[in-house]
Amino acid sequence: MDDYAIRAAVKADAERLVRFLPAKPGRSVELRVEAMRHDLRERVSAGELLILLAEHDGHVVGYARASHVVRPPSRSPEEIPSGWYLLGVYVATAHRRRGLGRAFTERRLAWIAEQADEALYFTRTDNDASLELHTEYGFSEVARGVNAPGQPVRADRVLLRARVRP
Repeated sequence: MDDYAIRAAVKADAERLVRFLPAKPGRSVELRVEAMRHDLRERVSAGELLILLAEHDGHVVGYARASHVVRPPSRSPEEIPSGWYLLGVYVATAHRRRGLGRAFTERRLAWIAEQADEALYFTRTDNDASLELHTEYGFSEVARGVNAPGQPVRADRVLLRARVRP
């Protein structure tokens, strides 16, 4: 981990982050950069979003988010509940299995602990590496078959919760 720098992203990182992350069908790079800039300018400054990046030799090699998610009252009971979530982690293939996922998780949990008593997280039931990592931090299953905003409905999605404050 000595060769990596992990830090909070700033507005100036928007284009580098978007170019690092996998493309999203139907959304141009320009639209994604503008959305990232908006998040870094508005949501981060409002204290509802944390975006971390990992750098190695001046290049972005990892990305992770944590965010406050508010479930609209009109949503179905299968929707994830409102709360503070660990969200997307992406590490470049050549830099996986070097502790970046663990470092991202620790920093995001520390940030959430400043906001709330518990953290939430969802993934697919077959994502063994992620489930094993999060179990080490006290996450336990809450529900299966939950729907997440902006993502396709998946019967194999599992919701987990952990206390982050004593």
